[in-house]
Parts: sequence; C-alpha cells; structure tokens
Amino acid sequence: MSHLSLKNPLILALDVSTWDEARHWVKLLGSMVGAIKIGPRLLLRANSSWVKELAEVAPLFIDCKFFDIPSTMEASVEACYELGASIVTVHSLAGQEALEKLSGLEKKIQKTKPFLITPVTILTSQSEENRLSVFKEESIEQKVQQLSQLVVDVGLSSLVCSPHEASFVSKKGLLPITPGVRVESKNLINSNDDQKRVMTPQMAMQEGAWAFVMGRPILQSQDPQAFVKSLLELI
Repeated sequence: MSHLSLKNPLILALDVSTWDEARHWVKLLGSMVGAIKIGPRLLLRANSSWVKELAEVAPLFIDCKFFDIPSTMEASVEACYELGASIVTVHSLAGQEALEKLSGLEKKIQKTKPFLITPVTILTSQSEENRLSVFKEESIEQKVQQLSQLVVDVGLSSLVCSPHEASFVSKKGLLPITPGVRVESKNLINSNDDQKRVMTPQMAMQEGAWAFVMGRPILQSQDPQAFVKSLLELI
C-alpha cells in the first residue's frame, strides 16, 4: 500500500482533556476534517476502545513525539498502530539508528494499511530568540534542513515542520505536516499563544504543506462548523 491519503488537508487537533469533550467535537466536526489528532493530554485519560472509536470516524493522528531508545520507540509506534492510528509522531533527534528501524516498521505496517511514522523537527513554539542553547550555532532553518535530510536518508516519507520550512521539506520529496497555522489577522502571534513560527492556512499550503494542524482557533470559534467550512473553501 502507498502512503496515507487524506480527503482534505485539515487535521483537527483535539486540544481537550476529557472524552466527553472529544466525542462532542468528533460528532460535530469529524466528518468535515481530513484527520483527527490527539496527544498525551487526551490519550493518557483514554481507554483503548475510545481511541479505536475515534479511528473509525477519520484517520487518527497520535502525536506523542516518541523520543527514546530505538526498541522503545518501535514498540510505542506499534502500540499506536494497534489502537488504530494512521499517523504517529516520533522525534527526529532520536538519531539515525532509531529512524532507520522506524522506517522498516513503517514499510512493514504499510503492507496492511496506509500509515505514516512522522518525525518532528523543531517545535513551532521555538523561535530564533528562544531556541535550545545547543542549537545556537545554527539557525532553526539550518537544523530543520539537517534533520529533514536525515529523514530522507533513512527512507521515511513525512515530516512535521513549521510552514516556514514546508517548501524545502516538500522539495526533498517528503510530506510536510505543519502545525503553527493561524487564521489571517493583523498579528498572527498573540501574547496568549505558544506558537511562534506561524502562517495562515493558505500560506502554508502555498509553501508546500501536505496537511496542516489546527486546534484552538477552531474549538474556540463561535461557529466551529462554519469556521471549518470557510477554511476548506479558502484552501
């Protein structure tokens, strides 16, 4: 089987803490979006039947950014696959050995279903001003370029990066999945938002994003269904 195909590029991030909330949003928006993303905040409060229930509505993206020894990362991704996930994030900084093993696992799982093991590069909450001190000699763009080349070299097919890096990531033949997407406004970054390297959905797609992740702007909108509809019309 080939890599995953989404019906549209919008991935809904379920930034909620209870399964009652999750069910509410999935009932309201699940049929409209390309995929549904959950992270540790929700996953750690779940049981397996609830997670599998989400995976029946839309492709499930489990975003835990696994970063451990290779065998533990492999086992964690396999556990997510067994829960019904179609996309699972790991951290590219785990290194070549781990990513090579995960590439083999991705190819193995793809024989049974479309599936992506997607390395994360530099979080979109980090900017040139607050990036990790160990990266001070390199810009964020340089580090993302290095990590994306590593992902290409090991044979994985997708990558999480900010919209600002989507263009050169896509030119490497990878599928860029971009968080850090916000609607048009005078100032894309506000004081209450932890996202720093951001773009609008239109800009992200023009830069080459394969899919983009959005949570709070949708969940906090006055009419979430109308908001999602307008996003999809724009792109």
